[in-house]
Amino acid sequence: TGGNVLSYHTSAVEVTISIQDLIYLKYNNFAFNTNTTYLSALTTTAQDLAIIPQYLTPVSGLIVSNFTEDTSAPLLLKSTLDLYLNILVLSFDEPINETSFNISRILLHSQSSGGFSIPVLGLEVTFSSLNTKLTIYLSNHDLVAIKFNFLIGNSENDTFITLENRTV
Repeated sequence: TGGNVLSYHTSAVEVTISIQDLIYLKYNNFAFNTNTTYLSALTTTAQDLAIIPQYLTPVSGLIVSNFTEDTSAPLLLKSTLDLYLNILVLSFDEPINETSFNISRILLHSQSSGGFSIPVLGLEVTFSSLNTKLTIYLSNHDLVAIKFNFLIGNSENDTFITLENRTV
């Protein structure tokens, strides 16, 4: 539905896929390699540079010739600790695989480096419709650890999060 054409004065067209389309592809488990990635295009997708332009012959199910795999890990964009609703919300730049998410790898800290730390146990985790945001419902143990130590959860200045290796 979106993207940018990188080159167009050649017989090949290279397109950068929009972030929204990329999230949709990942969430729906499309496009893992050249054998699972196909292209379809309408006549209105492109036209040649002739004086009287000729439109593209429609194509459907054309296998791609090149495919670059995703090798980057999901990036945590934002975290929100809400002690009124007793939740921790994490927002990522791409969909998270629900089956690989490991809540035991999340730590809250009182300082950006070092300080007092507590592991997040959580009661339940729910994922947004495209798995880019997850909500962790904090357990009683989490709440007691946060509220009664007076070192974490008072403000943005004393609440930091670490996602250890293999959290997502």
